Amino acid sequence: MVTLALRIFRVLALGFLFVGLVLPWFRVPVGLVEKPLLTFAPQFAEPVATTAIKALVAAVLVVTWWIGRRKRRSDATRSAWGAPMRLAGCIILLLAGIIFPAMTIQRCASISAHAAWLQVQNESFIRPFGDAFKSQEYEHEPGQPELQVKEISPRAFEVFPTPLLSSFSDLNLSRLEEMLTWVGFSPAFCQFAYWGWYCVIVGSGLLFAVYVREDKGDGNIRFAVKLIPALMLAGLLVWVGCLTPIVIAGVNLMKSQTAAANGRFSESLRDLDTAKAWVPALAYGSGMLYQRGYLAARLGLDTPERMLLTAMTNDEDGIDDRASTLYLGLLDSNSDPVKQEAFRGALRLALKDFNSGLVDRAGNTLNRLRAVDPTSIKVIYALQLVDLRNHLKSRLEADVSRFEVVYKTFQSLEKGAIVASAHRRLADLEFDFGDKERLTEEMSAAIKPE
Repeated sequence: MVTLALRIFRVLALGFLFVGLVLPWFRVPVGLVEKPLLTFAPQFAEPVATTAIKALVAAVLVVTWWIGRRKRRSDATRSAWGAPMRLAGCIILLLAGIIFPAMTIQRCASISAHAAWLQVQNESFIRPFGDAFKSQEYEHEPGQPELQVKEISPRAFEVFPTPLLSSFSDLNLSRLEEMLTWVGFSPAFCQFAYWGWYCVIVGSGLLFAVYVREDKGDGNIRFAVKLIPALMLAGLLVWVGCLTPIVIAGVNLMKSQTAAANGRFSESLRDLDTAKAWVPALAYGSGMLYQRGYLAARLGLDTPERMLLTAMTNDEDGIDDRASTLYLGLLDSNSDPVKQEAFRGALRLALKDFNSGLVDRAGNTLNRLRAVDPTSIKVIYALQLVDLRNHLKSRLEADVSRFEVVYKTFQSLEKGAIVASAHRRLADLEFDFGDKERLTEEMSAAIKPE
């Protein structure tokens, strides 16, 4: 029975690994494809790190199979597979479990920034002061289940906490949460990690476990017991290696701050460029963009960051019309970080317009923003309220469909309640229009969301 169970688990381990090589590991919705009858399908983007790590995992499996075959032919014993399989399991676990999340979040900047932005919008719904909770205060008012849209918080966006470090000595247990985020295990990664990644993690762990005992002797068991501390040490070294770019970037950020404070603006800008080269995802942070705009202004450079700085300054000073014009103009910028930050600024001002009663102006801005990023759940949510107030039934049906399709790509446990509230919103309008068939459908979807 033990032998049969081991054989079954070995097949399962290899099965998980092969399935993991086929399925996506990390995917983020970046667009929507419109289909008939107001239905939509999400378009996904995957980081290039997935292809690289998958290729390495496949190479490890092929090399392991080749070594095992050679050893088995030379000594004709089944134990020839034990050591190579255990070692392969360890290597694959390190590749998929540590290196892949770090590469995805740190170096695949565009995708990781978009994932972090979607997660920020999700948190603006599910937090205690978010839309999903505060809107319940007004559900008794007919035709207006929500009166305002909560502004996304915090205003300063960052893919992960900015690493202001002077050396490796600044890394200690008090910063464990930050360190886990820096090596990839951020809320954004956990939100969009897909089945393929989990399959590889499970498969590599099983591959090590089921080859602990290859025969009736205890030599392999002793070897495996020795291999566990080696695996832990290797994991620690790989983790430190993944933190190295973060530390180097943090040191350069500290140097940039010091240089800017002392008036050495060219040197400060070079340090920022060095930090961005080591960790490209830092380029999408609001603080980095603000600092680059400030340095560009000091050096007399005409850059998108300098124009963004002007928009952000007007925004902070309450000159909303000027700030909105600048933000919307930057949506066509060649710099993706600037474009994304301008999007967030324009969205904040559009929500401010909506909450001030300027519904039509807010709707025009929100429609333009949706054309730039069809997957922005905050934009689609606000457009639902615009449609509801203006009694635009067909538009609200389309926006609820978009909202549901995008939100289903999230792993958030709270998404069901938020999608249900969108169907409840549509049901209110169906009732006003007297569409009993659609009213029944939307109320059913509100009670039991898929």
